[in-house]
Amino acid sequence: MSNDNLSSFPFDWFRNHLVNGILPHWLDAAATDNGFFWPQLDRQWRRRSPGFATLVSQSRLVSVFSTGYAITGEKAYREAAAAGADFLLRAFEDRIHGGWYASCDPAGKLLDEKKDCYGHAFAIYGLAHAYRATKDARYRKAAERTWDVVDSRFRDQRGGLVWHMTADFRPMDSQRSQNPMMHMFEALTELADAAGDMQFILHAQRIADFLFLPIAGSDLPPLPEIYNLEWTPVPSDAGGYSAGGHLFEWAFLLSMAVERGLDASYQQFAERCLRNAVDLAYDREYPGTITMVSLEGKPLNYAKSFWEPCEAIRALLHFAVQHGRADLLPACRDILGFVQQHFVDPEHGGFYSNLTREGDIVNDMKGSEWKVDYHTAGMCAEAVRK
Repeated sequence: MSNDNLSSFPFDWFRNHLVNGILPHWLDAAATDNGFFWPQLDRQWRRRSPGFATLVSQSRLVSVFSTGYAITGEKAYREAAAAGADFLLRAFEDRIHGGWYASCDPAGKLLDEKKDCYGHAFAIYGLAHAYRATKDARYRKAAERTWDVVDSRFRDQRGGLVWHMTADFRPMDSQRSQNPMMHMFEALTELADAAGDMQFILHAQRIADFLFLPIAGSDLPPLPEIYNLEWTPVPSDAGGYSAGGHLFEWAFLLSMAVERGLDASYQQFAERCLRNAVDLAYDREYPGTITMVSLEGKPLNYAKSFWEPCEAIRALLHFAVQHGRADLLPACRDILGFVQQHFVDPEHGGFYSNLTREGDIVNDMKGSEWKVDYHTAGMCAEAVRK
């Protein structure tokens, strides 16, 4: 690709938004003296009650602050990441049954003891980031220990991963989902890169094989989001669907895994997800993603959540820069323009949580147990590394 195709792209916006519009707010509002990260924040970045952290929110903020340190070099972010990782080890790790509890209050008191595979993925992911930032071997060992628990306790008879289990690892779900497996794939590739251990790439490959080999023979259907207990996709007429944001997310994660050592043949799956995402889940009228599409490729839900355009921009920019896909830049620019006009709060900074398809505000909160700007930081970090 000619450099001229990228010369006018606003890469500086991403660094500025991350460094000035996200990181200082989270450091000021969420970090506490004992390492607990308070995720519930209103539009003005003030704490909302009741405050509690989930395994997901605590781990994601560890990764956000670690990313902040990697990009800015400011020790305050490294110290916050380490304090958050230490709180994770103190308050969330189950020393009786293994693995991690689901949530706790600001003092570290247990609120929910169930085991969440999605949360375990982010424990690995956050700890891998903390290890990269601090080189503290405790974090790497805890991440590796977590994978051992996942691999031995969350596997079902088909070889997939159960999402929710009791504290002593009894399955609780009536369905299966690709979502925790996607984030486990992400976490394993992050751990492989941070620890320099390729065995985790091979573990990630098993996850990709489980989900993508059964649908490798055709372009459609797109990757199903939910399955029955036998890992047969739930059909569209029974509530089955594909998530537009996850198609973009998988495209990036698979391509990034190849960059980190996954066999190059898996790039075909990255390109398949990108093709499905652009063809089926790109909202051209109000630029962004279509939240849900049927397994036949029909739009089901156009409402906009903050994380979906972040994943779309990250994937499109990644393929444009790293794989010479200049044809993707117009869509990337369009989505970024919609984000800047509608999602970014011009008064207080950061992203609103939810919008209508047209861009009207539905939820202006800056933080929750689900919104801690992990997606936003990931998008910005990819743009910065161009």
